[in-house]
Amino acid sequence: MFARITSSIRNKLILVVLATNLVALFVVGLILVLYERQSYQETLRNELTVQGKIIGLASAAALQFDDPQSADAYLQLLEAQPSIAAAAIYTATGRVFASFRNSETADESLPPIPRTEGYALDGNSLRMFTRILHEDEILGTVYLQAHYRWQERLFSYAGILAAAMVFSMVVVFFVAAGLQSSLTRPILAVSDIARRVIADRDYSLRAEKSSTDEIGVLVDAFNGMLAEIGVRNDAAQRANQALEHQVEERLKAEESVRQLNAELEQRVSERTAQLERANQELESFSYSVSHDLRAPLRAITGFANLLVEDHGALLNSEAQRKLTIIQRESLRMGSLIDDLLAFSRLGRKVLNVQLLDMTAMARETYASCVEGQANTGLELQLSELPMVQGIPS
Repeated sequence: MFARITSSIRNKLILVVLATNLVALFVVGLILVLYERQSYQETLRNELTVQGKIIGLASAAALQFDDPQSADAYLQLLEAQPSIAAAAIYTATGRVFASFRNSETADESLPPIPRTEGYALDGNSLRMFTRILHEDEILGTVYLQAHYRWQERLFSYAGILAAAMVFSMVVVFFVAAGLQSSLTRPILAVSDIARRVIADRDYSLRAEKSSTDEIGVLVDAFNGMLAEIGVRNDAAQRANQALEHQVEERLKAEESVRQLNAELEQRVSERTAQLERANQELESFSYSVSHDLRAPLRAITGFANLLVEDHGALLNSEAQRKLTIIQRESLRMGSLIDDLLAFSRLGRKVLNVQLLDMTAMARETYASCVEGQANTGLELQLSELPMVQGIPS
């Protein structure tokens, strides 16, 4: 219930005003009650003091001439004072000289004389003792007991204060309800603009500034915030549009890449098929060439071997050397034919990659080139070459 009442700033302002007024009235009422209590006690004391002095002056002669009837007559005059419950006149020795009771609530027994004058608050009674003096001689003492009706007055004041507070709260409620609109109207306008901005995402809306106070500053800050959000929202929309355009371009590029990849794969497939056909043709050609070359090479090798076997002893050293060269080169030619056949089969053969000594290969090549050519004047200068990975022949 309370949460529903305080859900609106209008109701909150009214409650704040009412609470402030209630606290102020309570404080003022408490101060008035305390003041009234003090004032009531002072008034009652003053009345008792005046009554005591009057009775003391009137009964001084009666005490001097020991005339209790006259003193009693003076005390009976207090019957006209309803606030006086009891009274008494004591002699200087403390004996009751005359007494008076104006109410059934008065004490039946009179108190003894205290050593000093003064007042004493005893429950619902206020007691007073005052000396009767004549030329600085104490003739006796006047005792007065008055009704202390502060509780009755307090209840009366509380009722009046409660009625005043209720009336004041009603008046303040209507006044606050009428005046709060000047304070809450611009705030409610800002709240309405905020709701519309949230609902419609329209950052071009602005709250109307109606004052230059703190609410006006709030309106300016709110409008500035909407302007900044609008600028950032526009920038975000432009960035989103640019990003969407980039995404579209990227998708187009990816599609183009996919098409190019498909075309490339098709071309690779075509080139692979062509290469396979070329390899097959090369293999067929190499096989045919090697077969055609092996027949005369086989004849050369065979006749060279026959020549060595049948007529080797008849040949001189030079002829034997040259015959040896023919045999070696024939073997080398056969190795080249085998390499040609192996090269044609590389597409179907698992390559056996090994480390090759390039320095040894260079020396063998040079030796094969200059062999049989004496005094050529050629000199080989060969440094150490690095080892490489390759396929040995």
